[in-house]
Amino acid sequence: MENTKMQRLWNKYFILVLIIGTLAFVATRILDATVTLYADSLGIGTSFSGLIVTTFSISAALVRIISGNLTDRFGRRIFLATGSILFAVSVFGLGALTILPALLAARVFQGMGFSTTTTAAGVAAVDVIPEHRMGEGLGFYSLSFAVSMAAGPMIGLALASKGQFRLLYTITAIGLGAGFVLSLFVNYQKKGGISNRFPGPAQDGPAESIPTPGGIWKYFERKALPASLMFMLFCISLTCIVIYLPLYAKDYDISSISIFFLVEAFAMVLVRFITAKVFDRHGPLPVLVPGLILGISAYLLLLVFKSDVLFLLPAILIGTSLGICQPILNALAIQDIPFSRRGTASGTFFLLTDCGFAIGASLWGVLLDLSNKSYTLMFLLAAALILLSLLLFLLFYWPPLVKMRQALSR
Repeated sequence: MENTKMQRLWNKYFILVLIIGTLAFVATRILDATVTLYADSLGIGTSFSGLIVTTFSISAALVRIISGNLTDRFGRRIFLATGSILFAVSVFGLGALTILPALLAARVFQGMGFSTTTTAAGVAAVDVIPEHRMGEGLGFYSLSFAVSMAAGPMIGLALASKGQFRLLYTITAIGLGAGFVLSLFVNYQKKGGISNRFPGPAQDGPAESIPTPGGIWKYFERKALPASLMFMLFCISLTCIVIYLPLYAKDYDISSISIFFLVEAFAMVLVRFITAKVFDRHGPLPVLVPGLILGISAYLLLLVFKSDVLFLLPAILIGTSLGICQPILNALAIQDIPFSRRGTASGTFFLLTDCGFAIGASLWGVLLDLSNKSYTLMFLLAAALILLSLLLFLLFYWPPLVKMRQALSR
């Protein structure tokens, strides 16, 4: 009976994991949008506020290195639960912290909780999505990212603008606590729901005899690196919008910046209903190449469109591009990976995602300082990074080049 239920995309485990992932992503976007404002309200300088943001990304990235491997060894549920409760506790007391060392310590634990939860949730989603609907399933799962992009800043800024930081972080912690409760019901491993697919310790069926790589490759999955690297480049470029576009809008007197992010999130949601099934039926080429080209176009249009109405066209394009590229590259990262290594593959993908945001947050800030706020240079370099991602896709996944490499390796 359990195996039959798992053949449906919208089985109870997928719904549980989707909710848990959404809660974690929304909480993260709330923190991203408000933690520097909270630091500013305490009189902490701008440079140290940036350090508070970077600390989270570094902490999350370091934990990614081991969390994927550990979820393969010990199962998904324990890390869903541990990550959710750690994240909740570290957020709950945030509004009471008033000194920089304490804030940095809290951000370290928040990064640990976030990366543990989302790594486990990501690989659990892969576990319970039917193979023939993997692209569609990951498209729906990655909607949690789209929802968080819109809901997180809206919720956070609504309370932060009134100075109600303690209430905001208490509500956020309660949401993460709900994720902890839900994680206790993600027990498909013990029930043998995918006993023929998952080689975890709680399974009753035979495990796959896949040798574990030694050395550093125990914690990274080689096959996941091309797609993960491509999305890292995408995330580096994306941070110039997530972090510095409000500053750009302020300098050019563009008042529709809040609508920009809503339109971007709506485009992300809408496109995933279309492209995921195309990927499942025809592969990545027909959807990923146009998706990357739309991303390049969005940055180039930002150089030209500086009015409130026209400013929303790049929002549609970048939202569509992200809506296509994130789930497709995630699917490519875990495609053809044995189930005994899918946690590691998922950890590799999210590790490079975290690195992309961490690098971008620093890179564009330094670039703007050194170039006297040359947004033209920033957007051109962001477009170039997505172009590089497109070239990497053709190198690793375009059929003629793949066949050529296979022939040369024989």
